[in-house]
Amino acid sequence: MKFTQRLKYYLIGFGLGLFLVFLLFKDRTWSWLPENRVLDFIVDHPILVNKNAYSSLVDSIDLGKEIFNIVLNGSVDFSKSNTSGEIKLYHLHHNQTSIEIALSFSDSVSRIVKINQTDIPYTKNLNQNSSTIHMDNENFINLINDITFSYNNIFNCHLRNWGFENNIIKDRIQDVRERFLSGNQIEEIRQNVTSLVNERLDEFQSAQNNAFKELEVAIDKLENHQREMIAYFNKQLIALEEEQKASNGEVLKLASMQNVNLS
Repeated sequence: MKFTQRLKYYLIGFGLGLFLVFLLFKDRTWSWLPENRVLDFIVDHPILVNKNAYSSLVDSIDLGKEIFNIVLNGSVDFSKSNTSGEIKLYHLHHNQTSIEIALSFSDSVSRIVKINQTDIPYTKNLNQNSSTIHMDNENFINLINDITFSYNNIFNCHLRNWGFENNIIKDRIQDVRERFLSGNQIEEIRQNVTSLVNERLDEFQSAQNNAFKELEVAIDKLENHQREMIAYFNKQLIALEEEQKASNGEVLKLASMQNVNLS
């Protein structure tokens, strides 16, 4: 068999092998794949969106859940992406939802610039006029549930010296995780924090109202005291004027009596 034929068969076999490996083991733990590199970068760094559009987006959709559903479960369409330039645009889609996200590998940040057919303003400075999108509880719990634990040989040796096996530790960790997930502790913590914040805000509002009432009472007392002082000084002025008039009358009487005596 000629060398060219051997090379051709080798390349065909190698290509089929790569295709089968990619098809059978397509998983994001294969971080060297271009798609997984992009998705891992997005998950590991802040996801931003235009600050002015944030409130309207949150009111219309569950923004955190929609975005992280796509990032964690979707795929990248490189044919619709623009990877040239410092700011790279990637098209992501999952089910019936798609987004375009701008990435800056130098600034370690990404920013949503389009959701379905809705364009969202942005500039080359992805951090400018932005708000952070936080992961929703459901995706966060699923992410925790997928975490696997492994122990190195030194740690396993210490466990054996203490009379433990690593599977016992794993079982305990799994038990705690299941209790945590089944009880939806994140939602409970969020509700507790929210109620605590609301309680503190109510206390602050009540204290503020009491302070305003006390201030109004103090102002009323001060105004009443001011009016009393003004009335007191008016009385004193009137009394002084009357005394002055009486004194002037006596002086006039004495002057007239003196004139009579002289004449």
